[in-house]
Amino acid sequence: MTGKGTTVVICIDGFDPEYLEACEIPNLQEIGRKGFLKIGKSMMPSVTNV
Repeated sequence: MTGKGTTVVICIDGFDPEYLEACEIPNLQEIGRKGFLKIGKSMMPSVTNV
């Protein structure tokens, strides 16, 4: 298949966007800068249905 790239989706449950500014997370910050970053609306604290 020519011309098709790889897509990686990362979803982090319970991760407040302020954590990106409060901590040094260079790899995750680089992914956000070079890729696509979408912040969804959710409730805090998060609730995971299992």
